[in-house]
Amino acid sequence: MSALYHFVRLHFLIACIAALLLSVERTACAEEPVKGGHSYLFGDWNGARRELADKGLTIESILTADVVSNFTGDGKHRVESPLNYDLTLTFDTTKGSLWESGTFFLYVLGNTGREPVALSEVIQTTDNIVTDEDLKVYEAWYQQEFAEGQFSVLLGLYDYNSEFYALDYASTLINSSFGIGIDVSQAGPSIFSETALAARVKYNPSDH
Repeated sequence: MSALYHFVRLHFLIACIAALLLSVERTACAEEPVKGGHSYLFGDWNGARRELADKGLTIESILTADVVSNFTGDGKHRVESPLNYDLTLTFDTTKGSLWESGTFFLYVLGNTGREPVALSEVIQTTDNIVTDEDLKVYEAWYQQEFAEGQFSVLLGLYDYNSEFYALDYASTLINSSFGIGIDVSQAGPSIFSETALAARVKYNPSDH
């Protein structure tokens, strides 16, 4: 690995950790339930999280790190540790006292680390958070609901796989087999880790 690679990776990790710490309390405290029954690792930010949520703004910051090593392959035993950073901001226009049933969503995505697949010389992706090293706006859209949520329209940078072809029961698995199928992923849709401008219309005829 080159010195430049280590330099970029180190500074990316520092930036991710700094962003993560900016979204938590000054001191780690016991996990505290907030309004609505949710709980967070660093509590309620001394009431700030609850106050922001009451005004319509929800902030989530997540850092995911996988550690992958090969047992067989090119004869060299190595370890790769891809990192994925997610920062999302959701604003509810109803709670924000602007207008009814609107949602603004912003998603900043950061990735670093090499693809572990090279360690074992296999074709299939072994870790689904691996992509090009970058820090970017991944999603940025607005959604307006009508008829008490029965009908909605969304417009902006949008991840197709967040609603379509998504398997909830496989969300904790990291192998690419459990993600979106190759029949769609190879067609170049707006999915991880490159999204595109999209319009989505949804109609829910019933609660089921």
